[in-house]
Amino acid sequence: ATKFANGVRQAADLFDQLADTNRDARRRVKVLVLAAEVSLLAKDPLVELAAGFLDRAKPLAEPLPTTESTLADYHYQWLRVSQSRVRDDSIREHANWLVKHTTQPTYRLVALVSSAQAVDRQLANAAGAQRQALLMAGYQIYHELSQRLGAGREAILGRKTARVAASRLASYATALKKYPEAVTLLDRLGSAFPKDRNYLKRAGRVQLRAGNPEQSLAHWRTLLAGSAKSSDTWFEAKYHQILCLQKIDKNRAQQVLRQFKLLHPKDGPPAWRERFRQLTP
Repeated sequence: ATKFANGVRQAADLFDQLADTNRDARRRVKVLVLAAEVSLLAKDPLVELAAGFLDRAKPLAEPLPTTESTLADYHYQWLRVSQSRVRDDSIREHANWLVKHTTQPTYRLVALVSSAQAVDRQLANAAGAQRQALLMAGYQIYHELSQRLGAGREAILGRKTARVAASRLASYATALKKYPEAVTLLDRLGSAFPKDRNYLKRAGRVQLRAGNPEQSLAHWRTLLAGSAKSSDTWFEAKYHQILCLQKIDKNRAQQVLRQFKLLHPKDGPPAWRERFRQLTP
């Protein structure tokens, strides 16, 4: 394999030197991209060597029409180099080009996944306008990704990637206050994976943020009924149960809170103590 790769790189070097700059531009790009590809296929990928071939191809590739298949190969190999370097801006640049222009399903799917992962990483340290722009970008990417992988019950049950995409889409929808969409996704996930309490918790929080305390309360009551008493999940559900009741029936909320304080005079474990103390008596 190493001998073959070396042969491809040598042939690419020779062709690039001898080919006519204008007439053979497309073929020069093709052989340089091939040399980059074999460099990345090595057991220990030769990332910088591959980047060198792609840099040489750049001035020849950029003028090519977007319908040129060689150009899609060029951006795909740059995407792989950018992933190895973990350069999120570059990942998104080449992934976005592929999503917009390529007709190859594999390239498009890899580009969507790569771009989504890059946005997730960038969002962790973003604030203000940059954060809002990343939220919109992430939502759009996961929306398309979820459509491609499937967001129905069968797809979510059958493919882990579909489940992850639907869950991440719900997170971005929540952050952008697209609450009905987030609730629909989380309810679907919760129905497909009833033992995963995380989906119930998230649906309960979203319903409360959306101003639907009755729907939120139903989720927290389900969690209370299915959780061991005095477990962390039980305290979380109890806190939100009272919070919801305060918006629905204040008298009932006071009764539940008094009962809680009788059973838990220290207001629960440290992780929840302060929040229970902030609840209106």
